[in-house]
Amino acid sequence: MFQEMKDFLVQSGVKKVIVACPNCHRIFSLYGEGLAVSTVYELMDAHPLASGKKVAGTVTVHDPCPLRFSPAVQASVRNLIVRQGLTVEEMPHHGERTVCCGEEDSLPYFRPSWPLGGRRSAKTRRQAGG
Repeated sequence: MFQEMKDFLVQSGVKKVIVACPNCHRIFSLYGEGLAVSTVYELMDAHPLASGKKVAGTVTVHDPCPLRFSPAVQASVRNLIVRQGLTVEEMPHHGERTVCCGEEDSLPYFRPSWPLGGRRSAKTRRQAGG
């Protein structure tokens, strides 16, 4: 199915795909030959933010597994947060060392009895302090 969509996009003259989904980024990066891929976060970070009230506080960011080796995307997310006035406090495991959230490409939605999802999600919540 992906190959059909990719072929359609290339044949239609599409050169770049902008995604929000970490798994889409991974799939287009691996198999989207002929297409450049970028995230909405990188696109937003490359432009001025709308003027508005800044906020104060400290947040943490969970880097999704599919973006574990995508430092440009990780940096863009953090830049957007900081530009809004917030401070990012890193979890012990972030970036390349991120802890899996347990969703495994949304596997629990297709196989609810999968035993690891809840434990991994709980570990991520503990690391985030929530």
